[in-house]
Amino acid sequence: MTAKQETTIEMHCESCGMVTNEQGEYCQYCVDENGQLRPYEEVFAKMERWLARVEPTLSHEQIAQKTKNYMATMPEWRGRDEI
Repeated sequence: MTAKQETTIEMHCESCGMVTNEQGEYCQYCVDENGQLRPYEEVFAKMERWLARVEPTLSHEQIAQKTKNYMATMPEWRGRDEI
């Protein structure tokens, strides 16, 4: 007898890359109360705050550059002028 394996598809937010269990393209942190994607600047600021907590030894300039580089890889922001 073989064990039945469940197939789980892990969904990721197209704005920040966070794993999400929600339906749709974006996580709860990247959308507003109406479910609309927040502006780039807002998502960028949230990502900077998160990175500052995760890597507290980085300078503000390093945090900003790492955030910019990472967000440029996200499907929602790839190829946009503000990046």
